[in-house]
Amino acid sequence: MLAAVLATSTAAAQDEPLPQEVGRAYLDYQAALQAGDAEALLEAGQRAFEAGEAAEIDRGVLATLSENYGFAASLNGEYEQAQQAWREAARLSDRANADPVERAWRWHNAALVALQLSDMLDAYACSRNAQLALDDLDGELGDAASFAGDALLTRALT
Repeated sequence: MLAAVLATSTAAAQDEPLPQEVGRAYLDYQAALQAGDAEALLEAGQRAFEAGEAAEIDRGVLATLSENYGFAASLNGEYEQAQQAWREAARLSDRANADPVERAWRWHNAALVALQLSDMLDAYACSRNAQLALDDLDGELGDAASFAGDALLTRALT
């Protein structure tokens, strides 16, 4: 899924050039990902998202940057940061009317981080939103098949 996210953000970035600050931070994120440097990944992910937010870039691209930030924060055990980043990625996806698979994936990850923090109210809300996005697929799970079962189980647990 991460490779798809990187491809999505790269493709979106090609449609409309990213501001220089965002592009630099995103390239730093990719380099840290390639190097396996989790701390640099978190720093670059946060920087890319914040630069994108400040530049008011396209919501879909900003959602991907927020997802990258959430992934890096989760990887580093920074769950409060991860919770905010995943929720923002999901909210932006909803506002951008993104593909239901993307929306479900982001809401599901927000729910998982909320569970990690024992924030049951947030886990409930996020898992509900993940299920609503999955419902938009009308049973044709496609790429969501790899996580839909977990998302529905998370929903049942909350």
